[in-house]
Amino acid sequence: MSKTTTTNNIELNISSKKEYTINGDKEKVIKLNPNDMGIVARTSDAIAMINELEEKYRNLFTSEEPTDDDLASFTAQFKEIDAGLREAVNFLFDYDVCSVCAGDGSMLDPQDGEYRYAVIINTLMTLYQDTISKETDKLIATMKKKVDKYVNNDHKRKRTK
Repeated sequence: MSKTTTTNNIELNISSKKEYTINGDKEKVIKLNPNDMGIVARTSDAIAMINELEEKYRNLFTSEEPTDDDLASFTAQFKEIDAGLREAVNFLFDYDVCSVCAGDGSMLDPQDGEYRYAVIINTLMTLYQDTISKETDKLIATMKKKVDKYVNNDHKRKRTK
């Protein structure tokens, strides 16, 4: 005789991703969770990855006249750096934001004095900073109410002898 088990569902309603259009284009949508505190840890790792790739990029440029072999090597390294930057940015936001925000464009394209990857990071990070700041304020207010409930009731307690 086999025993049948029933699976029950629990709705937690936490950490859902929000959709954002890029430049008002309904075809360009990214899905992010601006409450994701994991971005704090990922930021450190992503910055390390980006710093390493920036160093490789700076080392690509020499004062010597390049040969055909140098050009092939430069192209391969450039593609590797660009792909690495895409990986780092996508890792940071836990979503493929680069395909949506940049399409096939290079992460190293200049945009008003910054590289494209930096514009993407700086713009999207404001979503997280604003949301996490607001949510932290709410958490503090909630905790204060709970703590005050016990602290303020302490003087009302009757002492037994």
